Amino acid sequence: WIGSQGSHTPCHYDTYGINFVAQILGRKRWLLFPPDSAISQLQTRIPYEESSVYLDIEPMILDKFHNIDVYDITLEPGDVLFVPKHWWHFVSSIDSITISVNSCLKQ
Repeated sequence: WIGSQGSHTPCHYDTYGINFVAQILGRKRWLLFPPDSAISQLQTRIPYEESSVYLDIEPMILDKFHNIDVYDITLEPGDVLFVPKHWWHFVSSIDSITISVNSCLKQ
């Protein structure tokens, strides 16, 4: 995944399995939510992708929700992140150029 500052992926979970994400260049912010999080009631299949289920939410409004478990992680070059199956995640690029590589293991 290659991105620029401010680019992001919508909040979603991957349907196929677990992910490992290696950060190569720049920093990315990851917000991770457990599968049973209250935000899951906002899920949508639009846009439809077989590999992902999306949330109709932007991280900026998360302050309106109370008691939501969220893991706020900054991935730096050399870091590897484990993303468990069906964990919601929102990813945004912090630096002007970011590069990461992910590997999905089907379960």
